[in-house]
Amino acid sequence: MVGAAAMVATRFSVRLLGLVSVTILARLLTPEDFGVFGTAALVLAFFIMVKEIGFGEAVIKTQGITKEDIDTLWTIRFLLSCLAALALFFLAGPIASFLKEPRVIDVLRLMAFIPVLDSFCSPASSLLLKEFKYGSDFILKSSDKLVRVIAVIILALTLKSYWALVFGSLLAAVFGVIVSHIARPYKPSLTLAKWKTFGSFSLWIYSRGVGKYLGNSADELVVRASENSAFFGIYHVSRDISRILITELISPIGEALLPALVKFSGEIDRFSSAVRNIVGVYLIVGVAVALGIILTSNEIVLLLLGPQWGEAGRYLALIAIGSACNSMADVNQSIFIAKNVPRYGAIFWGVRASSYFVFCLISGIFWGAEGVAITFSLVSIVMLSAELVSISFLVPSKDTWFLLFVRPVLAGGAMCASVLWGMPSFEAPIGVLAALKVLVGASVYIIVLVGLWWISGKPKGPEHALLQKLPQKVQAFIL
Repeated sequence: MVGAAAMVATRFSVRLLGLVSVTILARLLTPEDFGVFGTAALVLAFFIMVKEIGFGEAVIKTQGITKEDIDTLWTIRFLLSCLAALALFFLAGPIASFLKEPRVIDVLRLMAFIPVLDSFCSPASSLLLKEFKYGSDFILKSSDKLVRVIAVIILALTLKSYWALVFGSLLAAVFGVIVSHIARPYKPSLTLAKWKTFGSFSLWIYSRGVGKYLGNSADELVVRASENSAFFGIYHVSRDISRILITELISPIGEALLPALVKFSGEIDRFSSAVRNIVGVYLIVGVAVALGIILTSNEIVLLLLGPQWGEAGRYLALIAIGSACNSMADVNQSIFIAKNVPRYGAIFWGVRASSYFVFCLISGIFWGAEGVAITFSLVSIVMLSAELVSISFLVPSKDTWFLLFVRPVLAGGAMCASVLWGMPSFEAPIGVLAALKVLVGASVYIIVLVGLWWISGKPKGPEHALLQKLPQKVQAFIL
C-alpha cells in the first residue's frame, strides 16, 4: 500500500503539472489548435504503440534479470521504433487525406521522430520500481515533467499556435532521454540473443497494447471522423482532463504493486488477500472520483479552461465513468501478469476495442458525439465487470467479491443524492460552489462507505487497509 501511495503521488504530481500546462495553454491557444494537435497525437499514439512490447513489465517481472536480457528487450523496441517512425513519415499524406485535415501532414512527419527518441531512454523507472525505490522514481518523473511543461508554455507564448505543442512534444522526448540516463545510466548493445525468452510474453503484451490503443481511442477516432478540428479539440481536451483527474489516480496502483504481486504469486492466501485489497481500493477511489467529476464537470471546465471551453463540461461528465473503468482495467493487467496469464489482458482489451468500435460507430451515426461518449462509458462498465468476474475465478477467495463492488456503489449513490438534492440552490462564485460540492459529496461518501463496512462486520479488506493508514487516534475511534 505504501508503494501504491507513492506511485499515486508520483503520477498525480506529474499530471498536476500537466493540468497546469493545459490550464495555461487553453487560454493561449484555440480549440482548433488543440484539434489539429489532438488529431496528430491520436495517430502518433498508434505508431508509438507498435514499439510497446512490455519492456518495463518484463524488467520488473524477470527474476535475476541480466544486462543481456535488457539489451535484447531494448533492441526489439528500438527496431520496432524505427519501423514505426518510417511508416508514420511516409503515410502522413494518406492519413491526412483520410482525416480531411491537411495541416497534420507536416506535423506527423516531424512527430515521426518521437518513437525513435523514446527508444533511447534508459530503463531507469522500471529498475527503480523493481528495487522498490519509489522516492527516486518520483524525483525522476516529476523533474522530467516539470522541464516539459516549462518548455511547452514558453513555446506557446512565443508561437501562439499548435506548433508550440508539436515542438514541445519533441523537446519532451529529448528531455525524457536525458533525465532517464541521469537517473540510471545505460549503454545499450544491439542483440537478439534472448528473444526466445521474452517472445511469448512480449507477443501477448504487444497484442494487449493494440487492443488497449484501439479501446482507449475508439470514441475519439469516431468523433474525429465526423467532426471538424475545432469541435474535436473540445472533445479531445475533455478526454485529456479525464485522464489527468481519473487515470493518474488509479492506474499507478497496478504499476506500483506489480513487483509485490510477482513476489507473492507463490503464496496463495497472501496473493488472494493482496488482489482483493487492490480491487477494493481502486473501486473505492474510482467510483468516488468518477461520480465527483460528473457532479462538478461544469465547474472544473470553467475553472481550468475558461468560459470559451464551456461545451467541454458536458463531454467530461459523459466520459468520466468510462475513463475510470478503463483505468481500473489497467490495474487488472498487473494481476494477469503476476498470475502469468498476460493473454487474459490481451483478450479482454481486444474484445473491448471491438465493442467500442462497433457500438460507438452506431451511436455516432444516430446520436452524434454525445451518443459516442455515453456508449464509451456503458461498454467500459460491461467490460470491467467481465474482467472482475474472471479475476474472481482466477484468484479464488473465501470471502465474497460482491461486497467489494456494492459498498462503493451505494456510497456513490448517496454522494450524488446529497449533492443533487441535498444542497440548497444559491448564487456563488464557481470556485466556492465547486468546493462546497466536493466537501459535501466527499463527506457523505466516506460516512456511508465506513457505515456499510461497519454493518458488514468490519471485515479485513480494502476499507480496513485504508483506515490503517490514518493516525492512531482516528483508527481507535473508527475501528
